[in-house]
Amino acid sequence: MNDNDHVYQVKQKIDGSEHQIAGRDINNQYIEEPLSSGNPNAIECRSCGKLISRKATVCPRCGHDFVAEYMAVQEKGRREWEDTKAYIGIALIVTIFGAVQITSRTRLDFTESLILMVILLGCLWYGWIWLSVQYETWLARRKKR
Repeated sequence: MNDNDHVYQVKQKIDGSEHQIAGRDINNQYIEEPLSSGNPNAIECRSCGKLISRKATVCPRCGHDFVAEYMAVQEKGRREWEDTKAYIGIALIVTIFGAVQITSRTRLDFTESLILMVILLGCLWYGWIWLSVQYETWLARRKKR
């Protein structure tokens, strides 16, 4: 056997209540050290507000699952990006189709028709946003009553 071929095998068996496991108290319960607000590794749980470790995956107080929340946020972002790509594709198709129609029915060339369609779609988009804001304002006023 060479000097580099050392194999170590450690077996440990803990029997009885008189043996203490590292990181636990005398009764082998986890030791929970309170975190201070000045600790850079402490964050507040979004559910209960308790200070917990930045590396925690679950809040020990309320059980809020941070991994599931992170995955849900990632999935929502992915779905929103898919929707955005679909809207962009639809807008491009409508713009090109409209430009072709304008070119065939007027004396404008394709470039001028394309610019006209972009302006038209921009105005429609702005109007949709304005209507959405007005509707949200109306709903907020109605809830206050």
